[in-house]
Amino acid sequence: MTELITYSPVGMTLYRQATAGSPGAAVAPLGFPAPPVKPAAPSR
Repeated sequence: MTELITYSPVGMTLYRQATAGSPGAAVAPLGFPAPPVKPAAPSR
């Protein structure tokens, strides 16, 4: 469901409204890098 909204015109509108007037408004809606990969379990 999240991806359905994210990639739809509704998602773009929500992003523009949420970032209006903030530094985030200068970032493309889908311009964020992928989150870093974390190990499944801490190494010992």
